Amino acid sequence: MKVIVKKYILTIFFLCITSLVVVILSGCTGKPIPGDVQAFDPFKALPQVTEYAGEGFILMGMVASFVKSDGFMDLKTNYNHRKTPEHCPQVQYFFYKPGSVTNNENKNENGHWVYCAINVRKPHWIEWRTITTTGPGAESVSRGGMGYNQGMEKFTRKITPDPDLIKQYALFENHTKTSVSPVSLSEIWAAAVKAGVPGNTVANISYNFWSRRISFKKSYNASIRGYKFDWNGKLIH
Repeated sequence: MKVIVKKYILTIFFLCITSLVVVILSGCTGKPIPGDVQAFDPFKALPQVTEYAGEGFILMGMVASFVKSDGFMDLKTNYNHRKTPEHCPQVQYFFYKPGSVTNNENKNENGHWVYCAINVRKPHWIEWRTITTTGPGAESVSRGGMGYNQGMEKFTRKITPDPDLIKQYALFENHTKTSVSPVSLSEIWAAAVKAGVPGNTVANISYNFWSRRISFKKSYNASIRGYKFDWNGKLIH
């Protein structure tokens, strides 16, 4: 019996050491989640998320999926049969940096804008891939091991803003003259319940900080209508 227990302990120890070595050799990506993973508050995390985006970026939108009626998110919960991170609760923050001529890689050149998306979801393993274009419509994919995503990851790229985006930015500049914070996720949930949405479910809630509009939709049934609210939580339609 003692021999079996000893072998079991050694096996567990070996697996732990192996996992640690894999993490060290593979490396980690992103940054740790700023807050309680099982009671995540997207608004409370905004200062850390904005700092991660970088200097000069302006928050334009936020989309939170699988939000509970208390306004919190359990990033570790799977709400359907798929176990991949993409089908678990997550928050997407969207930032823009209006064009300015600079040599800083985080800013735009030639009048373009820089788009920055920050995703917050449960930590997970990822597979390193290198995609190489080998010809018209042909690509080769090489795999280079595993890495560990700590939960908060950032993507940036240069864009040419379309007229609608420029129009929304003009709205944002006008709104800055009357700084008003939006209602919280729990308050939007309360307004949705008042409009007839059952409170014993989860929802996808999006905020547009430039046009000051909030969208609410149940996470599961796409056929059920969504709702639009203003910045104060008043139902629009």
